[in-house]
Order: sequence, then structure tokens, then C-alpha cells
Amino acid sequence: MTFYVNPYTQMSISTVPERFFGRRGEIEFLLRGITSEEPQSFAINGLKKLGKTSLIQYLRHPDGATKKYSQLLTNYQTGLGPGKLAFLYFDTYKQQGAKVLADLPVRLGRLPELTERLDGILEFPHEQFSTAEETRNFLKQCFQLAADKNLRIVICLDHFDDAYKSLDYDTDIFFRSLANYQPFILVTNKSLNSLAFDPTRNSPLLSILTLWTLKMLTIDEAEGLVRSPAIQAGLPFGESDVQFILQLCGYHPFLLALVCEYMFSLQIENPAVQRLIPPDEIIQDQVAAQLSALPAVNSLFQLIWSQVTENEQRVLKQIARDEPVQHHDKMTLSALATVHHLVIHDLSTGKYKLFGKLFSNFLLSPQTAESGEEIQQIRRGLSGHDRKLLEYLIAHSGQVCTFEEISRNVWGEQKVVKRAIEASIHRLRSHLLKQSGSSNAIQNIRGRGYQYTSGN
Repeated sequence: MTFYVNPYTQMSISTVPERFFGRRGEIEFLLRGITSEEPQSFAINGLKKLGKTSLIQYLRHPDGATKKYSQLLTNYQTGLGPGKLAFLYFDTYKQQGAKVLADLPVRLGRLPELTERLDGILEFPHEQFSTAEETRNFLKQCFQLAADKNLRIVICLDHFDDAYKSLDYDTDIFFRSLANYQPFILVTNKSLNSLAFDPTRNSPLLSILTLWTLKMLTIDEAEGLVRSPAIQAGLPFGESDVQFILQLCGYHPFLLALVCEYMFSLQIENPAVQRLIPPDEIIQDQVAAQLSALPAVNSLFQLIWSQVTENEQRVLKQIARDEPVQHHDKMTLSALATVHHLVIHDLSTGKYKLFGKLFSNFLLSPQTAESGEEIQQIRRGLSGHDRKLLEYLIAHSGQVCTFEEISRNVWGEQKVVKRAIEASIHRLRSHLLKQSGSSNAIQNIRGRGYQYTSGN
């Protein structure tokens, strides 16, 4: 009996280079920039679960991008001999900008390529410096010495949204000065332009960054992600099944990996079948419904839904219902410009469609009905943590949201007593009762937290 291992399991979150597919254009673009004579820094933004962190992890892995695309690095040389790259990865999730800067010296001391070059020249700290001035003096000296020793350190700051929003002008301009010596790659969910703490103030750091948005895979990359692992495992998908998967998922890498994992499990159970999914539309719709019901798929769509604005949600649902898009409407055009990665424009018909059938089904399901006028009116009447809490509960509709999760995701790092959450829930229920005549949508899960239930 042959034992098969599902090659798609956790593929999209793996840091193993063999499980990374596509992104050739993005990788070449980054490598050329960070290895150019004048180090170039980047700011990458895009929706969650689209592969930003996976891309950075692949870029820094010793057997990853720098090995596969080694021909791009041959031009990086200085008078001191062959150049060398070192990647410092720092997950800055929910951290303030000043704290990120204060942590950098200690993290640099854990980078062997750097400490070996500067051994006996610079002493690395084991804990944060006591003053901001000491931190800045050390970083400037370290970055300058590394450049003199022909070492290019690529500082990868992941989940940098909150850190950038909190940057004061002095910290902003100091980050800008460091980029003169070594390149930065800042990774955010939203574009830095929209994250600026003060939109009226120029950001020195922003002025020297190359800004770009990570989008879906290309069609060739998406097909490679679907086909290659199954072929390597000895149970290739049939051509019709490949096209069925692409129709359901579009070119979204994480969604493709989730659906392929499910489909490959069927392949294992039916190794002799040439076509897993018959051409019968009723059966295909049944399979699509089963896939939509998978917790991981549903959670992904809830996450995407929570990241778009009310206006963008309105336009996306309009497209899902196959309604004409009003191009003369400024709000509609604004929404189309910001959700372009989720929609496809058919130039032959002038129509828009969503990136995959599963996402379209999700938008037509009762789960997104809460974005109707009643909920919108309630949202407009809320502010602060009450509004954030309602949006968080709706984004996780049908799931139990524990007190700890609510505290972390709604209040941030601030430690919140249980009574504060209960008070906010009480206010939300009052708003729901006043607006819709029922407060049952938010259910108390005794001892654990709360659950938002659709349709109540």
C-alpha cells in the first residue's frame, strides 16, 4: 500500500523554499533594488494572507531567493571585494515606532554575518540602551561600519502599520538617515500614504521608499502552485480539476493552497479517478458549498471582508450580484481603485467580476448581510472601542471571541479588565436593540467571551 502525504498542508505559511511558488517578478525587483550601488528601500503593502510575510521569509532564507536568483547578485561588488547580503527580520506587530528603533541594536547583535565582520571593532549590547541618543549613536556607527566592511544588511520590518503610524518626526527622519547606509523593507497591510500619523506633514522616510502593492499571483504562477506539488507527490490533478480549482479560487495563493489541500485529500481516496469533479453543475455547486464551509476558507473571507471599508463592501456586493457598476459615481470609482486586487475587469464586456467563485458565494451569503443599512447606521453612531469591538465581532461572525482575543485585537497592548469589555458589550446591545428591535445578535458564551450570530 502506498502512503501519500498531502503536499499542500500549511504550504502557504511554510518558510521552506521548496514550498514557495511564484512571485518571480517581485523577487527580482526587490533583489535588484537592495543590491544596487545605491541601496534602495521598499514599502510593501497588501491584504493579509496574500503572502507578504512568506515573500520576505523566502527572500531571507539561505536556500531561498538569493540562491535561486544568484545571477542577479553578481553585480553587487565594491572596492573591498565581493559583496555580501545579510537579512534582519523583525516582526513589529502592534509595536510603537520608537520601541522598534530601541530594539534594533540588540537584534543586530544576533546577526552572525554582522558580528563576525565587526568583531573587536564594535561591542553589541545585550539589552536596550538607557537613552534614545545612545541608541541612535550606536545604530549610525553600526550601519556605517557594516557598509565600510562591504556588508549590506537588509532590515525587514514586518507588520509595520502601527509602528509607522506612531513615528514622531525625529524618529522618522532618523530611520530615513539609516537608509542611506543599509536598505529597509517595510511590510504593512495598508499603504504608508494612508497610515501617516499627520497627513499634512511630510515624512522623510516615505520620501525615499519605493512603494508597491502585493497582488494576486499570475496565471502561470497560480497553475504552478496547483499542479507542481501534486505532480511531485505522484498524484497529479487532471486538467479539468485544475481549471475547476482556478475558477473557484482565482489566483489567491493562500486560498489556492487551502482548496488544493482539500482536493488532494480526495485524490488520495480516489487515486485511479482521472477526473475528481464531474462536469455536472449541480455537483460542482455542491463541492463549492463544501469548500466555502471549511473553517479556514470562511475565516480567510471574513478577514478580507473586515479589511475593506463600507463603501468598498457596497461595491463588491454589487459586483457579486452582477449589477451594473456606476462609473460616473465618485465613491464607486474610489472603491474600485482600492479593491482592484479583488476584482477582474473584462475589457470585452466592460463588466467586473470577483477574483473567484468562492469569494463571490461568500458575499452573497447571509454572513455579509450585516453590512446592510441597519448595521451601517449603528456603526456610524459608535466611536472608539465600541465601534472597533462591533467590527471585530462581525468580522468573526459565528466564532467565539474570547476575552483575551478581544482585549488584544480591539484594545491592543493595553490590558483591559473584563468589566470594561462587558460595559462595551452592554452599550452595543443597547444600540442593536434600539436600531433593530433585538439585541440577541451578540451572545454571551459563559466563561469564555462573546459570539456574533448572523440573522438574529
